[in-house]
Amino acid sequence: MSDITPFVHDVPSGFMTCPVPGHKARISLKIQESQRADFKSRLERLLHKYEDRRQQFLGKAEKYEALVFRSREEGNVKPHVIEKYEKKAYQARGVANGADEEVKRLQSLLEQTAS
Repeated sequence: MSDITPFVHDVPSGFMTCPVPGHKARISLKIQESQRADFKSRLERLLHKYEDRRQQFLGKAEKYEALVFRSREEGNVKPHVIEKYEKKAYQARGVANGADEEVKRLQSLLEQTAS
């Protein structure tokens, strides 16, 4: 790829815009019919991966939030440990939110490939 230009015009017929994983950029692609099934299955695998990641980190966040609640309620845990739990819960929520955004992008892309 030697030339990058912003989308200042409509996407040409037969092309679709795809998000670039890990970035807020989008790229315009034309998928040949012979490759469409492989492309779609790859997107579905990525979608499942990010859904699993989202669930995993939501679980971590809930676990650490419960630890924070219990620690404050019991009062027998040092404040710096509670802060550590809060930080871990916050970080896990951030990862889960990032995975959620990626899931939405992939779902949108799958809808585009279906049409």
